[in-house]
Amino acid sequence: MLAAIRHFRQHGRISPYPPVSIQIQTHSACNGRCVYCPYPQLRDELQQGKMARPLFDKLIDDISRWRNPAKLTLMLQNEPLLDANFFEYIAYAKSRMPWIKVSTVTNGTMLNSKMVERLSNSGLDELTVSLDAFSKQTYESLHPGFSYEKTMGGIERLIKGRPAGLSVRFSIVLTNRNYHELQDFIGFARARKSQWRTVYLLNRADNVNQYQHMRLSKLKWYSIKLKLIHKYFYQTCPLPFARMSVLFNGDVLICCQDWQRKIIVGNAGRQSLQDIWTGEAYERLRRKLIQKQYSSIPTCSGCSVAQFSL
Repeated sequence: MLAAIRHFRQHGRISPYPPVSIQIQTHSACNGRCVYCPYPQLRDELQQGKMARPLFDKLIDDISRWRNPAKLTLMLQNEPLLDANFFEYIAYAKSRMPWIKVSTVTNGTMLNSKMVERLSNSGLDELTVSLDAFSKQTYESLHPGFSYEKTMGGIERLIKGRPAGLSVRFSIVLTNRNYHELQDFIGFARARKSQWRTVYLLNRADNVNQYQHMRLSKLKWYSIKLKLIHKYFYQTCPLPFARMSVLFNGDVLICCQDWQRKIIVGNAGRQSLQDIWTGEAYERLRRKLIQKQYSSIPTCSGCSVAQFSL
């Protein structure tokens, strides 16, 4: 990521650096109403749908020509396990690119016995479960409508049934409502011989209604660390230099934070991913990011990720 940013600063173009990771939204639905997520507010305002199989196959074929991306994530602003064709997508991606790491992120509510068995036999390399809490009270306050007992039951099922090749990790979006449970959360993951990750609460390009009420204090270490990394290490928002995000209809977003789909840099059904990644629309935006002209980019003007580098 840093090498691509430095290269762009020097040469004014992203090539020859491909994206480090690519997210594909095979469908746009989610069964959650998580309080830090824009989906419940935006789902009726935005076009929803499912990716056509020929388009998915084309995306995988395009990605396979790079041979460099480290990760393919079959998830973008959705709950991926709701897709009936999810396991077919994994199989095709692996058949074309045995070397690539295929991952997904789930809210964990669908981890019944059959789903765990299919995940175990799918060839998926990494499964992240967005747990976001340790206690029942905190979990259900962040995930209205979800059952703590059901999700925990699915997690235990997953841990018992996972094959050696499947890496399971638990994720926590840090807010002022769950920060006090962080150490217990880490202990929970370690006790199950699983990885864990902390995700700083972002305002998703100014689309999280309760962001100001849930965000961590700027004096917390996680807040300070992100500020230091973005301002002095990357010196810009790094996302459009490293990641590519493709919606179900083939539209490519400026980045995964663009929940309102304000900036579309191309369409993968009509263009190759390579042409989009190195195209003038993307390059023009990168130049503005390098110059920190965030106010001139609708998606970035109110985005907390961009603000970290100011």
